[in-house]
Amino acid sequence: MPRDITKPYTEDELVLIRGIFLDLPTYNAAGEYALSSDVGELFRRMDYPRTAEQLASYELYWNLNFEGKIPLEDALSSIRNSHSLRQLFIDRAAVYDTDRNGIITADEFEELLKIAVIHEPKLQNTTFEDFLTEADTNKDGQVSIEECGAWLEKHANI
Repeated sequence: MPRDITKPYTEDELVLIRGIFLDLPTYNAAGEYALSSDVGELFRRMDYPRTAEQLASYELYWNLNFEGKIPLEDALSSIRNSHSLRQLFIDRAAVYDTDRNGIITADEFEELLKIAVIHEPKLQNTTFEDFLTEADTNKDGQVSIEECGAWLEKHANI
């Protein structure tokens, strides 16, 4: 029976998952990554069933953002926070904050949207202006990573 993903992973479970990751067929110890083509195998070994579309979206995420590599620490961070959609989405938003200033710009939003529409096709026609209007909850004229995470959580279809 698959585990209840609404509950946080224990440290013991995370140690086991690290071992699973290190045992993946494409794991590269020098770079501490596995290839995105192993995502299905990773989830199968974790007893974390995903649809073919979900697996394709995860693989696309790592292909677009990490040159087809799943960094060990990124994978563990995602797994560690998978019980909290908001924290998971804050972590994902941070990946797209390429200038690392804590704010999601129009260009960063466009890249993030490419992945978001896989989970929620209704977002396809969302403009940056629409995003800014809805996500900028403190009305400072910009969207922080935390505000972006909350916006993604609101629109999540996973």
